[in-house]
Amino acid sequence: MVKNLFVFLVLYKVLMNLSIDIGNYKVKLAVFKADKIIELSSFSKEDLIDKLLEIKLTYPIKSAILATVAVLDPKVLAGIESVIPVIKILDINLKFPFQINYKTKETWQKT
Repeated sequence: MVKNLFVFLVLYKVLMNLSIDIGNYKVKLAVFKADKIIELSSFSKEDLIDKLLEIKLTYPIKSAILATVAVLDPKVLAGIESVIPVIKILDINLKFPFQINYKTKETWQKT
């Protein structure tokens, strides 16, 4: 039991997580070690796979999360996942456990 706890604590301090945010024109990446950001970068969509390969060679990434506002081409997603497995994809299809009842931005601003 103590050995397993030690291994977990060592891995928690060593393994890192990756956050990928794909916008309409730019991609932003953040590498986290525990709760600290150790690398943050922004670049064009065309450089995504090259940057992911660089990140993979530089850091021991344990998991990744992907957020996108754009419709993601399945080939692009396959390219991303061939480099770094994505644990969760946050996009327009994400369902929240609550409902927003505002009809427009103006309605929201008046409350």
